[in-house]
Amino acid sequence: MKSRTCTVLAAAVTLVFGTDTLARAHTPAPILNSSASSKSYVVSSQPASPLQQLVHEAWQVIETNYADPTFNGLNWQQVRSEVLSRRYTTKEEVYTAIRAMLSRLDNPATRFLTPEQFAGFESEDSGQLHVGVGLPELLSIDINEPTRQLTIVTPLPNTPASEAGLMSGDRVVAIDGVSTDGMDLGDATMRLRGRQGSTVTLTIQRNNSTFEVVLTRKPIAPASPAVQTKIEPMLGGLVGYIILRQFTESSPQEIREALERLEGADGFVLDLRNNPGGVLPALEEIAGLFLGENTIGTLQERAGTTKLRSTGTQLTDKPLVVLVNEGTGSAAELLAGALQDSGRAVVVGTPTFGKGLVHGFFPIADGAVVVVTMGQLKTPRGREILDVGITPDVRVDMAKSPLLDSTIALASRSDVQYRQAIEQLIGRTSRGFQVGNLPHLWNSLPQR
Repeated sequence: MKSRTCTVLAAAVTLVFGTDTLARAHTPAPILNSSASSKSYVVSSQPASPLQQLVHEAWQVIETNYADPTFNGLNWQQVRSEVLSRRYTTKEEVYTAIRAMLSRLDNPATRFLTPEQFAGFESEDSGQLHVGVGLPELLSIDINEPTRQLTIVTPLPNTPASEAGLMSGDRVVAIDGVSTDGMDLGDATMRLRGRQGSTVTLTIQRNNSTFEVVLTRKPIAPASPAVQTKIEPMLGGLVGYIILRQFTESSPQEIREALERLEGADGFVLDLRNNPGGVLPALEEIAGLFLGENTIGTLQERAGTTKLRSTGTQLTDKPLVVLVNEGTGSAAELLAGALQDSGRAVVVGTPTFGKGLVHGFFPIADGAVVVVTMGQLKTPRGREILDVGITPDVRVDMAKSPLLDSTIALASRSDVQYRQAIEQLIGRTSRGFQVGNLPHLWNSLPQR
């Protein structure tokens, strides 16, 4: 089976935590083929046609990689015999059989994508220009593991979803009037996609209220820039502020350039609020800029535990505060947890989303893809992220606002989390800042 590179965290077979991926080579054992001329086949043990080969490959992906060794209490070998004993005459029949087989695992994130569905996923999650509403699967919208509800992680900025005021934690209970109860993520995502200018109606539950929003699909451009900075004087010192919106292939270089621009800063605020995650190599490189080569977490799979490490040379050891909120997910959570566990940074804000599962994207022979839940992430000290998130060292609640995905309200006088980050920096730095009148400090901030 040929492996291919996807988005989110990267490479051969794509592993995704949230939309974060890990590289892993995987090739199933050879499958017997036959050149029988009949259009229908009945085989009890080995696949006898290209159509049955597709079913077998999908079965084997689960056999090799699925996180749950009990397969939801199923006899997985017996399942193989069942699916290979059926006759298949069309790919549609094969796809239906694969979906039915995967549904027996009762894991909404483990699912099947046709080649067309996978192409849509790649364009959305890799940041390519595409038509949508700003809720790419796994990155910005996911199925909450405990509740099994379709839940928004954080909308992409400057998209129909964010402009409509959708927020982290909102539950999508219906799409165009169709209940999402029991709907898998792939089906939900297909319903969100459509032609430019067409509309989709989402029924949203937020706290105790239910309401509808109508979104008009439009071209979604890559978040640009993914990194923004500013430097400002604070009590005789300089604070370097960096906001990272997503872990993309280009973001490590953008962070390097940001640190160079902010070279005179006495301390840094790294803003990961409403950052839903991204590609693993980017996470590893960015962590390395602040930590050097170090363990940044572990991936726990059925086969064992793998250490994840940052790469590259540390560019700064100056005091660091990380800002997080309920829209901080996946790779952003792992970075915050690694910086916190190592003592490298103080984390300020509210508990993060809790996207700690890792998903693998395994292509089969015709270009379709089996998405598999493979394991979960933990911080270097073994703290779980799934459903718990990262708890900040200093909790500072802030009213949820759909404008929080832009820099308009961030890092300003009204941003109480940023204000606390500055106070933490003042307490950690040994030079540059002079202890003074904090109210005077906040009066000097812009009122945006």
